[in-house]
Amino acid sequence: MVRSSVFLQGVVKTEAGLDHSAHGGNMSTRRRRRSAPSRVRSVLSVLVIAGLGVLCLTAAGPLTGGAPGPSTTVQAAGAVPSVVPQDSDAAALRSSLVPPASPTVKPSPPQPWTARWVMGYYVGYLRHDYPLEEVDFSALTHIAVGVAVPQADGSVNTTFDLDAATGPAWAKGVVKRAHQHGRKALLMLGGSDAEATYVSAASDAHRSRFVANVAQIVREYGFDGIDVDWEPLREADGPDLLALARELRAALPGTLLSIPLVPLLNSAPHAGVLSFYPQLPALFDQINLMTYGVSGRSPGWDSWHSSPLYGSSISTPISINTSVTALLRAGLPAAKLGVGIGFYGTCFTGVTGPNQAMAGASAGVPLSFADIVARYYRASAARWDSDAAVPYLTSSSGLGPRGCGFVSYENRRSIAAKADYARTRGLGGAIIWTINQGHLPGEPNGQRDPLLDTVRQAFLP
Repeated sequence: MVRSSVFLQGVVKTEAGLDHSAHGGNMSTRRRRRSAPSRVRSVLSVLVIAGLGVLCLTAAGPLTGGAPGPSTTVQAAGAVPSVVPQDSDAAALRSSLVPPASPTVKPSPPQPWTARWVMGYYVGYLRHDYPLEEVDFSALTHIAVGVAVPQADGSVNTTFDLDAATGPAWAKGVVKRAHQHGRKALLMLGGSDAEATYVSAASDAHRSRFVANVAQIVREYGFDGIDVDWEPLREADGPDLLALARELRAALPGTLLSIPLVPLLNSAPHAGVLSFYPQLPALFDQINLMTYGVSGRSPGWDSWHSSPLYGSSISTPISINTSVTALLRAGLPAAKLGVGIGFYGTCFTGVTGPNQAMAGASAGVPLSFADIVARYYRASAARWDSDAAVPYLTSSSGLGPRGCGFVSYENRRSIAAKADYARTRGLGGAIIWTINQGHLPGEPNGQRDPLLDTVRQAFLP
């Protein structure tokens, strides 16, 4: 079995010569979070529901500006990124936790920087993948405990994807454990499938009851804050969202409020920034971008990475830089913005890498990082995309039990690059979906959380 230390380090050779003549395609489906495995939804579907989908893919061109990308060349749609094979020498890979920054990644400024927050999502339905007693709280400042689900009448489902007895007891245990380690615990409220019930619960008819119920949960469980996970947000939702945040502030003075936003298309009108976004900083302590699982199959889209730092184009219209730049241009303060890191990846068939046509490709299947390490990774298949600053796996014969031709994921090097980007742009921090998925229980003590270890060293030095 391939040792995870080889897989994770991300050190690369300088040799070239890889054949990427195929233009076949793929775009990872996303992601993200939610209440149960069946609730993981691609960012593409969220963006389409929100009215920011393929109809917005016009010739407006990529949103550039802000921090420059890791390459001085603009990559044309459909172009193959420069790649090099990863080093398979285990001894060399163990030599350092985070490899030296690639010369294509903008170096860190000389001044010291520590993120204001690193918030990890920790969900009930994956609790056995990362037992609470093993959670490394030193790599986090906040933990979001999920998931509690708003109901249309203003009540809240607090089974946490377990049951009425086990769920609340488990959640209270997480809060207690976080406080023992001096960390803040937030109630994750909602998710990608909670939009309809949020609309009703936060309406004038039910908002007072909803706020009272949420406040009761926060006090009873001892939560320090609330992650208002209203997905997707539409333009029409602005008044009720803002009213909900104000009433939560009034009912729970001093309580932290965070909100996650879907990443933004580089070619959508105003890059998908809703008109009420500039009002969010006055009400929320953290405004985090769910920049993971961002690729998917849609007319005009090519295959793309799950969490690209740079490289967006008309046919690969999402990156962290695109989203951050759009929000900064809209007037949101950098210090209140956080980037998203996914401890999972996406498997595609029908394509073998990024920037390939999606005809005949699969929509994408999410794979936990632990699963990728155990069943999909091969050193000979590992590549680094220097334009997007992320790794991927490629195979013409198929990888693992699903026969993946293209697997997009995070490793130590890509996480370090994201921290460097956050530092350079003066951002507030990062979120992780989910810390459960990055745990490697079969590894020796001290080597079971390689991604979380890198997050700690890169964001909280």
